[in-house]
Amino acid sequence: MANGTFLGWKTHPTGYRFGHIEPDGADGDRSKNIYVKDAFVDNPDSLRKGVRLEFEVRELPDGRQQASKIQVILDPHMNDSTPEIKRLRGVVKFYNDSTKFGFIDGDDGQVHIGSTGNVASFGSALRAGDIVEYSVEQGDRGLTAVDTKRVGFEPGSDNSDSFHDHFEFFGANWKASLGEKDKGLAENEPWDYRLTKSHTEYPILESYLSHTFRRLLEMEKGVVLSADESLLAFNTGLVTENQEEIYGLARRLSDPAQRPWKLVRWVKRSDRDFISSFGDRMPPLAEFFDDPAELIFDRRIELHINIDHVLARLDRFPQELQKNEYTARQLLIAAEAETKKRAYRNYKVAIPQFFRDKGGPGRLQLLLPICLTTPKKADLALTVEKNKEKTAYLSSTVLTLDQAYNNARLLARPDREWLEP
Repeated sequence: MANGTFLGWKTHPTGYRFGHIEPDGADGDRSKNIYVKDAFVDNPDSLRKGVRLEFEVRELPDGRQQASKIQVILDPHMNDSTPEIKRLRGVVKFYNDSTKFGFIDGDDGQVHIGSTGNVASFGSALRAGDIVEYSVEQGDRGLTAVDTKRVGFEPGSDNSDSFHDHFEFFGANWKASLGEKDKGLAENEPWDYRLTKSHTEYPILESYLSHTFRRLLEMEKGVVLSADESLLAFNTGLVTENQEEIYGLARRLSDPAQRPWKLVRWVKRSDRDFISSFGDRMPPLAEFFDDPAELIFDRRIELHINIDHVLARLDRFPQELQKNEYTARQLLIAAEAETKKRAYRNYKVAIPQFFRDKGGPGRLQLLLPICLTTPKKADLALTVEKNKEKTAYLSSTVLTLDQAYNNARLLARPDREWLEP
């Protein structure tokens, strides 16, 4: 083990942070400094300029020396004479990193999140499920959490969000590095809602990864570990512009307060380091169905649309119809005949989606267009599925087009004329 002093973090144009350690005895010689990358530090924000460290050194392929197994042995920023401020603990229920708005269920009830301190301790912004420590002061919205510091996480009550319960992320750009247009690793496709405002960036991509990963966990050997079980890999189901498969690569974390794995980066199948760890056991694609025939609308079966059931989601109808249920009902009755006609005339009109009901095992449904305001443009997507006897298609509900695209993208990228990205 070697000792040295941390010289501070810098941010690379691609988003990750890197820094250097001046080892004892270097006497200001920069050529002897040791390279540090935030993805390989369990708690990057604990490393501040001037902190004394103990670490091991390994040589990179380009000849640089990189620090590993880093431990803080002295933090000069800690001052025992600082007055003690009462600290509370709670769980983040919601947080939007873009607007810096959120709230915590804490020791003194629910508080809004104000200023944040060490929120990105584990490589990502605050998110639901994070356990935090904070102080409180009176703000515009009432009691407000200040100097909020993340100290761990609380797994969800079910496995509906296995992806977020499994991973710390390598930085705020973890989605952009995969899906950003012309810059992300994956081939270009729309990952933002087209018609609906979202509080998060790339909501379709995040939903896709979350549901894909959960399905992989349900499969035997759907998620693969390296021989020493220090690395985890999973198939995203996405490809590069050159049609090369893309995998998520994560390393195991040892701190029980953190999520068990840190998503380190996205890798192509040809990545040399990836092949050296997983070459003989490549992660499989997620499987959502056993019978491909279920993906196609069977025009031999009658389609029944429950008008009252559909109208229960009047809030998803076009704005001008939400305040006039009578008009919406009449237009829906007229649209019913056209929807059936289109489905029976062309089975390709039906687009499959994978649906989970309250965290259940999931099943296939079909999406059909509902045209209310003009016959040339779908306003809603009707979800239908076969009854238990497989003798009829029954309607379930209607989705907005953004919701429909989000759900359908899990199985395949929709390319039909009525469900445009």
